[in-house]
Amino acid sequence: MQHFRGVYALAITCSIAPIILPAFAQRASPAPSRQSSALVGTWHLVSRIVTLPDGTVMRDVGLGASPLGTLTYTADGNVAAQLMSRNRPDTVDCTTTSSVSMENNDRSINHYDAYFGTYTVDESRHIVTHHLLGALAAEDVGKNLVRQFVVAGDTLTIVTSTESSQGKQLKKLKWVRGR
Repeated sequence: MQHFRGVYALAITCSIAPIILPAFAQRASPAPSRQSSALVGTWHLVSRIVTLPDGTVMRDVGLGASPLGTLTYTADGNVAAQLMSRNRPDTVDCTTTSSVSMENNDRSINHYDAYFGTYTVDESRHIVTHHLLGALAAEDVGKNLVRQFVVAGDTLTIVTSTESSQGKQLKKLKWVRGR
């Protein structure tokens, strides 16, 4: 009978441990939040303006003056972005790129840009970093794209400081939360 009680106690312990231990572990050492609940959702691009540091507006060869775009942040830390020129040609020309890919830049191919990965947020500095796991342009995979952000109601503004073959640029993107 003693052996039977030991087996019975072991069976109960093994069956409730997966329920109790994760809950206890979460309370004992809470993981810091690396996401911002203000960012969670799907955003649609309203405008994208590329300027030089002196304010001169630059023509964006890759995505054009008013591209289409969606940006999605999930509560569990995933991000996905897609942008496309409204005047994208019908024929595929994979040699048409936005710029030489440099630090903190992603690159469009054939007037289209897309990537996915994870993200982290520095709330105090209003910075979101996209950690690219996959991207349309192979050289973008593994990059960390750093962006400043402000959320005001259902509007998200992202400002990026980048380098291109034309020098330093600022990209300001305005997004509206999906409906």
